[in-house]
Order: sequence, then C-alpha cells, then structure tokens
Amino acid sequence: MEEVKIKVVTGYDGDCPYREIALANFREYCARWGYELVEKFSGWEPLDRHLPWQVARTGSEKSLVRMVWRKHTLIREELPGCDWLLWLDPDCKILNMTVRLESFIEEGFEAAVTGPFGVPCYCGVDAHSAGVLLLHNSDWTKQFLQDWWDSDLEWPGWRVGRNVNCRSMGDNNWLSCKFLVNDPRRSRVKVIGPEIAGHCHLHHDPQQFLMHLYGGEPNARKNLLIWLERHVIR
Repeated sequence: MEEVKIKVVTGYDGDCPYREIALANFREYCARWGYELVEKFSGWEPLDRHLPWQVARTGSEKSLVRMVWRKHTLIREELPGCDWLLWLDPDCKILNMTVRLESFIEEGFEAAVTGPFGVPCYCGVDAHSAGVLLLHNSDWTKQFLQDWWDSDLEWPGWRVGRNVNCRSMGDNNWLSCKFLVNDPRRSRVKVIGPEIAGHCHLHHDPQQFLMHLYGGEPNARKNLLIWLERHVIR
C-alpha cells in the first residue's frame, strides 16, 4: 500500500475532565506511527441551527445543536489536509499501540464505523457508534458527511414514526437507524466489530485496538480511562 497521510482528530466543546488523559494516549499513538494529531477543546464558534424536528416536538423556536454534531464541523475542516482521517471522541482509549490505522484501510471502502454492540437503539436497530470514524478524503465521504449534517434538519423526514429518543439522539441514530439500514451506500462502509473497537468493555485480548466509553458520568469516565492505562499494549 502506498504511504498515506493520516490525521487523528479529537475535540470537545466545554469542560472535558479527561482531556489530558485522552491527549496523552492519542499523542503517544500518533508519535509512534507518524500521524498528525489535531485537537480542539476551545475556540469553538457559536453554532445555532433551526431544528424543525425539535420545533415540532417542543414548540421551541430555536435550539442549540447537540454537542455530538460539533465533530462534523471539525472533520469537514480537517479532511482536505489528509488522505484518511480518524475521528476519536475524547472518551476513547487506544489499548494496543502496535496496531496501525493502515490495517483498517481496504480497497472499496470509504469509511469505517464501530459496532454493532448488541444494544438496540430505541427503535430496535442494532446500535453503531459515531464516536470512532475512519474516513477517506473523497467526494463520496464529503457527500456522506453533508447528508449526515443535513439529516438533523429533516422534518418530517426519516424520524417520523420512530421513538422520540431515537429521533432526538442526533448523529448516532441517523447512522444506525437510517444509513446502515437502507442506504445503498452502506456497502462502502466497513464495520469494525466490538472485539476490535470495544464499547465500554475490556476484552483482555491483544486484537482489541481501543475502547470507547460511550455515555456515563464524565468523572466516572475519567477514572476508567486512568484505570485502563495499565492495560495498554506497547
């Protein structure tokens, strides 16, 4: 495989109690393999969007976009400067530093996501995660990100008939409940299983590349990220 330029991107808008723990882990990994690390934990511009589905549900005229959508703006800013981009939520922990991102890149795929985790969404669909995204810098990916971004403005759109929590959960739900269910483009998305990119579960297996501590109280996630340090393979 030709040498590719890879960025690892992470960020958080607000007070992130596990910021330095995550960055130490990501910096070590990127330094080992020569990846560029981009992090943004401050300096976010105000982002206010009209969300028709929330207006219909709450009667509110405007609602601040959910934090999960912040990653879309940063990903789209950083994608042009690389061949592949790995987004990591800062509550991720790389557990096996010997695994290169190139090992997940395959011909015919434009993106990789993690899941399914055996935990159904509110509508019964197996949940995948938008907390770990490996994306190719291509026209396909740019359109994919644009459609994902625009999905938050759809009303009535795909949310009609779904559980209210499913409709309101933002980026994970569009990915799990719509795109990966019936979009023909899903054939270009590689799914990385939980034994490799675990969801709140330590497998004690070298093939587990990382763990994503999805949900939960922030300080509890901080403590678990600290505890997981003893299990990092170098």
